[in-house]
Amino acid sequence: MGGKKLGKNDEKNAKLRDKKGRSWDVKLVTSSGDIRPHFKDGWEKFCKECDLQPLPREFAEKNGLSKRWCEMELIDEKGHPWKMLLRHYRKGNGSPYIGSWKAFRKANGLNTGDAVIFQLIHSGERPVIKFYIIFFIRII
Repeated sequence: MGGKKLGKNDEKNAKLRDKKGRSWDVKLVTSSGDIRPHFKDGWEKFCKECDLQPLPREFAEKNGLSKRWCEMELIDEKGHPWKMLLRHYRKGNGSPYIGSWKAFRKANGLNTGDAVIFQLIHSGERPVIKFYIIFFIRII
């Protein structure tokens, strides 16, 4: 990425490229409490188009998944196992990402903005995570 280093409360435009030659414009930023850069604008579009779903950072850290790069199993609400990829990218917000997300999302009727819960079942060489969709019912 060349050029000047980022200091506290700094930002810089950047470009991400994949192996297929596609590219995404993103903004690399730092905050006053942490000078480690993370992506801001454009990162969500990159994840969506590259079939990645972020795993909540707190969940990943608590369960030893934050730096993993492995296959994993995601169990849907019907009990069906899905072979997925768990990937940690130093870029982004520091959270690990679940790859191969599109097919899982479509099969489980997930939409952008749906609330979900992840429950760790097994954290060994191939982690197993149970997935739950949270439904909100509004009574008038």
